[in-house]
Amino acid sequence: MMKNNNVYKYLFIFYSLVVLVLTVYPRINLPIDPKGFSVDKLAHSAQFIIFSFLYYKMRKSMKQTRRVIIIELFFLGTLISPVLESLQLYIPGRSFEWWDIASNLFGFYLFIIFEILIAVFKGNKQRTAESL
Repeated sequence: MMKNNNVYKYLFIFYSLVVLVLTVYPRINLPIDPKGFSVDKLAHSAQFIIFSFLYYKMRKSMKQTRRVIIIELFFLGTLISPVLESLQLYIPGRSFEWWDIASNLFGFYLFIIFEILIAVFKGNKQRTAESL
């Protein structure tokens, strides 16, 4: 039977490959709201929230601390987003968009903020229980 850290590692690797394929695949047309909102930007954010979650679970199963994982995710997101978007300069039918980088980063940073809030909430809950 596979250990949990292997399951998360393989899920993360598989999902990373899916993200890479979607990034280099020629144009995927998603609907645009009449007010100018593109579902594409929401998809970018969701894609990197999932990416962050799988990375977090993989590293946590390897006994890494939350603080270290959050720092890693911050730098990973800051590095990966512009690199993946820059790859699209070389793919026919694709184009570089600053808003895509912003949407990717939003997904990474939203997950990071969520994890920080969980840590703060758990810390306050433990301190409150200890003071009783």
